[in-house]
Amino acid sequence: MKRRQDSPDKDSPTWKDAEGRWILAKQDFFKRKPIDPESCAPLGELYAMTGLEDVKRTVRGLVQLAADNIVAEDEGQPEIELSLHRVFLGNPGTGKTTVAKVYGKILNEMGFLSSGEVMVVGASTLTGAHVGSTAAKVNAVIDSCAGKVLVIDEAYILGQSAYGKEALDTLVERVQGTGTEDFAVIMCGYEDPMRTMFRECNPGLARRFKLDGDSPIKFQDYDDAQLTAIMLARAAGTGLSLDADLAHAAVSRILSKLRAKPNFGNAGAVNNMLDNAKAGGLLTTGTRPMLNPRNI
Repeated sequence: MKRRQDSPDKDSPTWKDAEGRWILAKQDFFKRKPIDPESCAPLGELYAMTGLEDVKRTVRGLVQLAADNIVAEDEGQPEIELSLHRVFLGNPGTGKTTVAKVYGKILNEMGFLSSGEVMVVGASTLTGAHVGSTAAKVNAVIDSCAGKVLVIDEAYILGQSAYGKEALDTLVERVQGTGTEDFAVIMCGYEDPMRTMFRECNPGLARRFKLDGDSPIKFQDYDDAQLTAIMLARAAGTGLSLDADLAHAAVSRILSKLRAKPNFGNAGAVNNMLDNAKAGGLLTTGTRPMLNPRNI
């Protein structure tokens, strides 16, 4: 079934079935449209985030591909396949959930999703307690995500049990990756166990969520300068006064050593350090609480 390029009214339904009846599709309600990178608020929000250069480059390419496809469609040329479903690879605290929320806003702005809101679930939300219950849970979650982005956190856990693998099988059935669905799924997790899951579980996963080239979005650990910037921003955002030299010292002397340990929390480690500092008591200068070396 092909979209008619010679439709007299571009705002009317542009598919017919075998009996000549017009068929309404998502695009007839939510028009795909190019976005201006300079004025798109969600893109500006993404670009303003500390670090995430690989993420920003991948999203920039996605936006450009979507714009090229709109031009191709208008000219009657074949479009390049574009799937909304993504794999986010990286350690904790590297911004995966935060970027997923911005990703949903961008898809909504481009007309791919009717809402763009984000729902975050863990593996346990998708698995049942007895045979047959898992598929029902997965279908219920996806049905509730109409117009939204479904984020599956630590998705690799699904590949470690029979019920989890059943959830993956059901997910493959529901996620077609045609670009016409009014929902998107993002699978998040550490890179190595995620690749193991894709290699050893339902082969349809690799077709729905591609792991080659730039398809997976990789979140790198933050370096010291980026962690310092995040610490200063988080402190200011909670009404705390934090000297830049003190923030740099805290990162270089404490967080840089924690990075060498397994499961380093990145921005989460910054939040923990600030919480601990606040719990240790604060100095007050004027109207703003101030962190000092003793707190850190």
